[in-house]
This record gives sequence, C-alpha cells and structure tokens, in this order.
Amino acid sequence: MLCLRMPEELRTILSRAHEYFDMYLITGKPKDVVKSVKCYIMGSYAKKLWCIGDVVCANFIRYGLKPSFCIIDGKTLRYYEGIKLSDIKKTFSRIVIAKNPAGMVCDEVFKAVRSANDDTLIFIDGEEDLTGFAVVLSRPIGEVLVYGVPPDIGVALSYITLENKIKAAKFLRRFQLVRI
Repeated sequence: MLCLRMPEELRTILSRAHEYFDMYLITGKPKDVVKSVKCYIMGSYAKKLWCIGDVVCANFIRYGLKPSFCIIDGKTLRYYEGIKLSDIKKTFSRIVIAKNPAGMVCDEVFKAVRSANDDTLIFIDGEEDLTGFAVVLSRPIGEVLVYGVPPDIGVALSYITLENKIKAAKFLRRFQLVRI
C-alpha cells in the first residue's frame, strides 16, 4: 500500500486547515451547525455533501441532513452518547473499508473516495484525519466537504473548487511517499 506521510512540521498548520483553504467556519451547538450548513447548501450550487468524522456524521444524521457520503474511523463514537456506530452503518446503503494509518493519507482512501456512489459510508481502519485531501483532490468541483474543528469549535465547510484542489496538492507535495 502506498501512502503519503505528513511531515511533523505540518502538524500544527494542518490542525488549522480551515485557515488555509477557502472555507466557512461554522460554530455553535450541533443542531444549529447542521441547520447553518443546510442553509449554505440550499443557497448554493452544491451537488453532494461529504462529512468527515464520527461526531460530524452522527450529528448530521441525527439532525436530519444525511450526507451523501461519510468518512469515519469509529474511534470517537465509542465515547459519544446518543448514536452508535451500528446506527450510522445502517443509514448507508454501501459501506467501503479502507486502511489509513495515523498521520497519512493512503491510496486505499483515494480509491474509496473516487469510487464512492451516493449513499456511501467509508469506514477507515486507522485514522480519518487527513482523508479530506482525498476528497478535495478526487471529487468533482461543486461537491461540499464538512469536517469537525476541534476542540468542539464547530465545523469547517469547504466547497470543492479548483483553488482548493491546488492548495491541497501543494500541501501533499510536502508529504513523504512511503510503502507500508
């Protein structure tokens, strides 16, 4: 399996990716955040919604805005009250499993994202933190990506645009290619 390993010097920068990409930071209680995202999407050209993160996916499902696609690793849901991993899995008609170690983004994730049809849950065996790169680079312009901004700040909403694709590619050029 081929992976791109994040260099240590990018860890702090990418923990604030919402400051480097063209994104909206949406804060508030989960129900209000989902409502705000719905308003953004309804008033735009958005075609499909991607959610990354256990809690983000759980909240979007819970508050009535089911994403077209979710990427989760199941780690946070173990401690999150109100929704179980099995409930999320039942929500989607297709489940794909991809391996992705922490601090990396691997070819399995890119393949899973590229091949995803509507109503797909991508379950990451490992960590989903950097999978947004695969979404931005592999999916068509016009889709929307939402992911959680820790610690409990809210979500970042990003339209997949040519500009965001270029920024993502520039970051990934700084990653190290490894075979694991």
